[in-house]
Amino acid sequence: AIFDVSAVGGFTLNSGQSLGGSGVVTGAVTAAASSQIIAGGSGAGGTLSFSNGLTMNAQMTNQFNISSDPSGVTRTNSLIVVAGDLNISTPCSVVISALNGGVKSGVYPLIKYSGALLADGNPVANGAITNNLVLDGPYPTQTHASLTLSNFAGQIVLVVGSGPAITWTGDGSANKWDLTNGLDWVQGTTPTNFAQMDSVTFDDSSTNYVINLASNLAPASVAVNTTNTYTFGST
Repeated sequence: AIFDVSAVGGFTLNSGQSLGGSGVVTGAVTAAASSQIIAGGSGAGGTLSFSNGLTMNAQMTNQFNISSDPSGVTRTNSLIVVAGDLNISTPCSVVISALNGGVKSGVYPLIKYSGALLADGNPVANGAITNNLVLDGPYPTQTHASLTLSNFAGQIVLVVGSGPAITWTGDGSANKWDLTNGLDWVQGTTPTNFAQMDSVTFDDSSTNYVINLASNLAPASVAVNTTNTYTFGST
């Protein structure tokens, strides 16, 4: 799809408005505070391109839907492409939502730009972005993995690290494998909870072999190393 605003000298996405989907916006665009850009659209990946400059005013939000493929080759991720300058008024929000079974460790391109990257009109150096764009939304609270926004080589990327390795213990009663709630695991000898992208092990150190799956779970890996039999189900 093409949205051509060049004839009216550009377009302002006003407070409370959203611009989403896949396609091309022709003409300069300014996203006002409390507006939202959703590359790919709600619940989907895809590329939203801007043929001129894009200005993001402070307190606007960018929504990115990303899959388990950081490259976007086998599974589509959200991507913004700007054929001009990208000017960010500090701070703007970046909200990450997981598609297709969760996020994986790696480097996810979020925004590609052909011109300059500016923060309040000033050039932004390569490296981690800590003030201009701020991670927001629920996903950062659902994982122990590091999430870092960084600028290099004409693109802003999300660098996703690895979660810790944890081992199941259970509580001897509900034995819920849920998201960030129950302390039914240990990291070494320290009780902990499960978060997305943790690497989990089920072994003979636990006697709680019936696991109640109580959330949508996306571990980085699952290892079952036991002489006993684990049963996984939901109630």
